[in-house]
Amino acid sequence: MGTTKARIGLFGNHDWECEDETYETLARFSNNHELHEGDPEALRKALGEKAFAGLGRMMGLREEEAPEAANNAAWGLALLKDL
Repeated sequence: MGTTKARIGLFGNHDWECEDETYETLARFSNNHELHEGDPEALRKALGEKAFAGLGRMMGLREEEAPEAANNAAWGLALLKDL
């Protein structure tokens, strides 16, 4: 446990504990492609269109089905390489 400060916090359905969390933009989502917490438009603005296009499918924010590779966490992280 500790302190986390970040511009963007993206959490799938994995355990996460922190005494103090601060994010400009926060999103919590499940592997069932459903956003549970967060503002999609704030997330789009923070991520940019390219990353949001891919991650939005993983979070159920876009109508297109997430690609098969979206089940792999490394695929999702690769979308953030340009941030």
